[in-house]
Amino acid sequence: HESLVHPAMVTAGNPERVLILGTGEGAALREVVKYSSVKEIVTVDIDYELIKYVKEYLKEFHNDSFRDPRVKEVYQDAVDYVRNAMITGERFDVVIMDLTDPYGSEIGAKVYSVDVIKGIYSMLNNHGALIVQAGSSFLFPREYGVVYDTVKLIFPLVTEYQVWVPSFMYSESFILATKGVNPVKLSSEMVDEVLRINGVKTRFYNGRVHSALMTLGSYNRT
Repeated sequence: HESLVHPAMVTAGNPERVLILGTGEGAALREVVKYSSVKEIVTVDIDYELIKYVKEYLKEFHNDSFRDPRVKEVYQDAVDYVRNAMITGERFDVVIMDLTDPYGSEIGAKVYSVDVIKGIYSMLNNHGALIVQAGSSFLFPREYGVVYDTVKLIFPLVTEYQVWVPSFMYSESFILATKGVNPVKLSSEMVDEVLRINGVKTRFYNGRVHSALMTLGSYNRT
């Protein structure tokens, strides 16, 4: 989850408002609350009962981050949330999509549609970043390719990277998209400085790791 969250957060600079689509076990939220610059975090999940269970039994994943006063919990389908947020004019610096893999259920696949990605684009501030947990480009190249091509259709700058996840026993693929800031061009010193200024402590991610991730790309997709 450090690899999911921090490249987007650092690319956005000092983000103040963050949207997490797919709260899950709360590990992404755990990483976001580390940033002192953040003023509000909106978490969106369709399953209230699941998050209730997570809060009680999976504290080793979320570290009680749900208790942070900056967190606003929304229980709604992510597609509906994005649609309504466009109407109300919501704005974010970072959007994190940590949802069901694109090769998962048909319901989950809808969140990767052109309309949803367009909605997220419209909600992002000019310096903002979208990060998508997009499954495995090696094991599911077709499904991953559809998501990548959709994001590439909407965003001018799209970067792919991957990280080996021991608990999954495969490399997880990520898609990082922005309107103008190029995460590939961020120096390791700049990344470390953003982390330092925001008081962020990590176990894996740092400036050197960021630079390495930005060169990995994804597995060949045919």
